[in-house]
Amino acid sequence: MSQKMESIPFLGEDGETVLFYVLEQTMVGGIRYLLVEEKDDPDETVYIMKEDPAGNEEAESGGDSDQMAFVFVEDEEELVSVMKVFEQLVDETDFVTDF
Repeated sequence: MSQKMESIPFLGEDGETVLFYVLEQTMVGGIRYLLVEEKDDPDETVYIMKEDPAGNEEAESGGDSDQMAFVFVEDEEELVSVMKVFEQLVDETDFVTDF
């Protein structure tokens, strides 16, 4: 995957900010999902993140309504389902699960 879209910062569990490139996005069941790749990842490992309504409410109450909160999709069934959608959207990518 060589085409990169916008980049988004993600706050990791250790408190450090990691930069991800948004490769593709889609809506499933009213939830926005992102297919992202970590900046400068030589293995081109991709991750699926979803919009976090609870995190968005926190951002809005803090006065910054332009920020969206996203979390990694951890539920295996949800991940497989959304991965199938991204496989259709991104033609030249072979997805391999690691869970």
